Amino acid sequence: MRVFTSNSYIYMLHFKYTSFCVIVFVCLYANKLFAWNGDTDKFKIDNLELSLNAPGESGIAYISEESSYNYNATWECTLSFDFTPSSANYVKWYLISDQEDLTSSLNGYFLRIGYTDKNICLYRQNGQSNIKLAEGQAGRLSTPKSKIELRILRDVKGLWTVRSRLSDESNFIDEFETIDNTHERCKYHGFVCVYTSTRSKGFHFTSLYASGNEYIDILPPKPLEIVFNEILFRPFDDGSDFVELYNNSGNILQLSSVKIANRKKEVMLPSYKLYPNAYVVLCSNKDAVCAFYQCKSDTLFVETDLPSMPNDSGYLALLSEDGLVLDSLLYESSMHQALVINNKGVSLERINQNSSSWTSASYSVGYATPGYKNSQFTDFDYANSDTIEWTSSELFSPDNDGNNDVLYVYYKTKVGTYANVWVYHSSGYPIKQLCKNELLSSSGTILWDGRNESGKLCSIGIYVICIETYSEDGISAKKKIPIVLSAKK
Repeated sequence: MRVFTSNSYIYMLHFKYTSFCVIVFVCLYANKLFAWNGDTDKFKIDNLELSLNAPGESGIAYISEESSYNYNATWECTLSFDFTPSSANYVKWYLISDQEDLTSSLNGYFLRIGYTDKNICLYRQNGQSNIKLAEGQAGRLSTPKSKIELRILRDVKGLWTVRSRLSDESNFIDEFETIDNTHERCKYHGFVCVYTSTRSKGFHFTSLYASGNEYIDILPPKPLEIVFNEILFRPFDDGSDFVELYNNSGNILQLSSVKIANRKKEVMLPSYKLYPNAYVVLCSNKDAVCAFYQCKSDTLFVETDLPSMPNDSGYLALLSEDGLVLDSLLYESSMHQALVINNKGVSLERINQNSSSWTSASYSVGYATPGYKNSQFTDFDYANSDTIEWTSSELFSPDNDGNNDVLYVYYKTKVGTYANVWVYHSSGYPIKQLCKNELLSSSGTILWDGRNESGKLCSIGIYVICIETYSEDGISAKKKIPIVLSAKK
C-alpha cells in the first residue's frame, strides 16, 4: 500500500502488478496542496472541491502529481465552469506525462476540454508538438456554467475510450474511441487551466479517480526472464508451427531485442512489448493456428518467420542481440506422453516456467493452449515444505486427460547435491532410471510419465520411487516413495 497525504487530500493505493486500484478520499483540513506540484498557490480546496484561485489577470496555471497508470487504466473527473468555455478559457487534463511541469516540453496524452468547438478532444504530445487523435461532439459545452463528468479508459493495446455525461443527462455517452500506443512512460498527471482575468476563479474539479497498471521501464530481457513455455513442432496438415513465450520477470520486455534460433538460423523478433506474466504466440500464420485450437479473445499473437522445427527432434534458443542465451530447449518426440501414439497436432507444454520438464498438452483442451495457461501446469511452494523429496500425488494415470497425467517428484536440496533416481516395480525389479549422478539445482522437479526404459507404458500397479542423494562432503541419504499407476474406467 502506498499512501500520499496532504492536508487536503489522502490517496490510498493498494496494488499488485497485474492490477491495482486507487481509491481517492478527500478530507478538509487546510487550504494547501502538499501532494501536488506546480502552481499550487493558484489553486485551492473548499467543500471537497479543487478550484482555480488565481489573481485577476490572464494566465496559465498547472497542477500535477505523481502518477504511473498507463494501461488497463481508468480516469474519472467532474469539471465545472462558471462560464462557457472558449479558446481563451479551457482545460487540458493530462492523463499521462513524463514531466512534472505540464506546460513544458513533454511526452504524453491530454484531453482538451472546451476551446473554440466547445467539445472534448484527445491529443498526443510529442515534445512541443500536439497531435489531435480524436474529438467529440462540437457544442457539448456551449451552455453557461457547464458541468461535465468524464470517464476515460485505455486498454493494454492502446485503445482509448472517452465517455461523458452532462449534469442534465442520465447516462454517459460515447464521445469517441481511438488507438494510440506511442507513449508508455508515465510519471505524472494533472490539469492546465488557460484563463482570462475575469475567469481566474471559474474552474472547478471534483470526484477525481484513477486506477490501472503501473508504468514499468521497457527493458531487454536477461537470461530466464523470457522463456519457452509451449511449442508445436508437428502441426496438423494446413496448420502452423508455433512457439509460445512467457515473460517470467517483473519488467516489460522488448521482443525486438530477442532472436529465436536453431542450430543453423537466427531470426530477430519484431518490435513488441511483452508485459510481466504475459504470454505471446509466435507463428507464421495466426489463422492456421486458431483453425485447430481455441484462441481466446485476449490471446496475443506475433506473426513472424520462425527457424525450422523438425518433427522428430530439434533445438531452439532465445538469444539477446549480442548472442547471450536467454533460454534454450532440446526437444524430442519421445518427450510426449506414452499414450500419445500419434503426436501430430499435439504441443509440448512446460509444466511451469521455472522447470525444465515438458509433457504433452491434454486432449481435454484440444492438445494445445496457445497464449494462455498450460493444461499441464503444476506448481509447488518449495519454501513451505519441510521434506527433501516428495511427489505430486500418490496416484497418477498417464491417459492425457489433463488430470494427474504425469508423476512429479519435487525436491529441495543443498547446493552441490547429486542424485540417482530409479523407478522399481513393487516386486523389486527396476523399471526406469530417471536420474543418474545428476547435479541438482537447489529445488526442482523430476518427471515420470509412466514409461519403462524401452519407452512402453507400464501396466497398472504399485511402483516405488527410489531416491539416493549424495554430496562431495560425504553426506548421503536414501528415500523410497510408493506410488500407484492407475487408469480411468
